[in-house]
Amino acid sequence: MATLTLQQRLDAAEDAYDLLMIGKTATVYADADRSRIEYKPADAPRLAAYIRSLKFQIDPASVLTAPLRGFYA
Repeated sequence: MATLTLQQRLDAAEDAYDLLMIGKTATVYADADRSRIEYKPADAPRLAAYIRSLKFQIDPASVLTAPLRGFYA
């Protein structure tokens, strides 16, 4: 199994976050090492922090200079 790139992880995490925000009860995210993480609406802040972390790893300057957006704040 190929390791997911940071961008692929970010895309998957943002998709999971979107599903949580539109009222889906849970979203499952499978990591490259085949571990599964299930996010429920109460986990939204944790998922948002993970998204910020991935964005920082991809481009540190974009996170530091980007305006705060609702769910990433």
